[in-house]
Amino acid sequence: MTKTETPQPQPQAQQPQHQSQEPVPQNTPYQQQPVAQQYFAQPQAAPVQYVVAAKSLKGKGGWLAFFMVLAALASLGYVTMFFNAFSTQNIPDLIFAPIMFALALACVILIALEMKIAKWLYIGFWATTVVYSTVSSIVNPSPLISDDSRIAQVLSGLIGGIVGLVLISLYFITSKRVKETLIK
Repeated sequence: MTKTETPQPQPQAQQPQHQSQEPVPQNTPYQQQPVAQQYFAQPQAAPVQYVVAAKSLKGKGGWLAFFMVLAALASLGYVTMFFNAFSTQNIPDLIFAPIMFALALACVILIALEMKIAKWLYIGFWATTVVYSTVSSIVNPSPLISDDSRIAQVLSGLIGGIVGLVLISLYFITSKRVKETLIK
């Protein structure tokens, strides 16, 4: 054993040496800050926002186009009704047909020009139609209906017309398409 062996430190022996050293101070500036604040200075990515490409509601489409075509066809019907009223001597048709023709035609033109007043004019046109249908059913009753059924016919026509008027009014007042299209 001529060789001299130097004893190698064993890992277990190092632990007592490490424990014997002074403890590292726990109050360093980096350790006092919470972990969340260490990353605060770094730029944070903005949350991802997905953009849904929605079709624009501006323009004469959907229900607005339907009501525009309906008014155009109604105006043609009122011209026919006016000239037929001469042969039948129908007084309500002679009075209301020119008024409703003018209102229907004005609705079509004002919607085409995207005027704000078109929605109120269309509601007025529909209200005039309800008044006409009620007056016409009272003045010109159907001979096939008995007197008892006539009251029910007038009331059902009036209620149906009012319901239609309310629905059309709600559409023209609350519709996003109407608000974005009729802006002038």
